Amino acid sequence: MRLAAKTLVLASTLALLGLWVVETAESIGVSMFPETRARGAALVAERDQRDALAARVEGIMKELAEGRLSLRDASRLVEAGAAELYPQFLTYAESIAAPGNLRTKFACNLVKHLEHNDMASAARIDELSREYQAMAAEQGR
Repeated sequence: MRLAAKTLVLASTLALLGLWVVETAESIGVSMFPETRARGAALVAERDQRDALAARVEGIMKELAEGRLSLRDASRLVEAGAAELYPQFLTYAESIAAPGNLRTKFACNLVKHLEHNDMASAARIDELSREYQAMAAEQGR
């Protein structure tokens, strides 16, 4: 029993020493896991890009709902914001289930978001839907 207790104390001490070495190395800037750190930094950067784009799109949707922007202008602004802030989003946006080019897909998505989230009046949604139909018809030519 005494030998088991001594072995357990020794193993625990060695484990704590190992953890202390890793923490000390990290605190002085020597990364024990550089690939993991780099991947974490890349994910944080991507999240920040996504959040910046989401904030910009939210502002665009508010202006669109209030009638200060046309649907055509709003979809241009979303595309420009994505290209500037979060270019990976443009690849994802190609998969939006709407016909036409990227701007037409953004327009469709904006109208759906405004309608689903009750951000605009029914009259404004109807007006935007007609504008979207005109954009889609132009694209089909």
